[in-house]
Amino acid sequence: MFHYRVLTDERDVNLYTAFTKAFSDYQVNINLPLEVFQRMLTRRGYLPEISCGAYENDELIGFILNGMRSWNNKITAYDTGTGVIPIHRKKGITKKLFASTKEILLQNNVEQYLLEVLQANQVAADLYLKEGFKIARAFNCYQADKAGIHKVNSCEAVINSMEFDVVNWDQLQGFWEFIPSWQNSVDSIRCSKDSLHITTAWFENNIVGYGIIEINTGDVPQLAVAKEFRNKGIGCEIIKELVSHTKSDHLRFINIEDGCETLNTFLKNNGFIEIGKQYEMVLPLEL
Repeated sequence: MFHYRVLTDERDVNLYTAFTKAFSDYQVNINLPLEVFQRMLTRRGYLPEISCGAYENDELIGFILNGMRSWNNKITAYDTGTGVIPIHRKKGITKKLFASTKEILLQNNVEQYLLEVLQANQVAADLYLKEGFKIARAFNCYQADKAGIHKVNSCEAVINSMEFDVVNWDQLQGFWEFIPSWQNSVDSIRCSKDSLHITTAWFENNIVGYGIIEINTGDVPQLAVAKEFRNKGIGCEIIKELVSHTKSDHLRFINIEDGCETLNTFLKNNGFIEIGKQYEMVLPLEL
């Protein structure tokens, strides 16, 4: 018999154990040490008081881990991870977890629920559509080994590191072609800046591009170059510098908007291989 409760008192190590088991057969390889898992939760704004677990006796066998922030000027919960360990699937647990979670979110005055789902996971996508979610955007995900990333000899910009405390986000957002997903947003970066490195490109004392990388995992949440400075080797030089600031053997871009032709083409032309596609989905909540 399963029971469901808020995760307020659940230990991180138990969340980690359940998460690892639930994603052991996931399409995109997720092999996180505990400390990296904890940083992931921090970056995505995890709040146990709006998250829900499914239990068999005292064992956590399913979960929905949520964060909460303002998103598009609405109080928004973000599903940072939903999973059920394989031996307990097809027992209605996910549906009951979602129903319990929705009640929790309504009690906390959440206005909308945001999540991402692999397009290849048709069962999950159909479940969310039946629950009233709408597809907002399509994303592509890429990965490249360090050795396979194409290099350039030089560019006209000077490449430097920068401290996050002096970043002018209004200026950098002017380089964007699309709004980053939740986990790559400015708020997420601010939450986890101690585990990230930012590299900037300068031309005549002005920033013309930048990139951010997670030091341990090689995840690149943001990369952008000013429109008038594209196709000049600046993006490649930023990537080359980012490589030197991660302990990982590869770089990974998660959630590049499908309609962003410039960045998708740039990554494909520079040794990155598509490793998956996702939908961003949103559910309005009736208060």
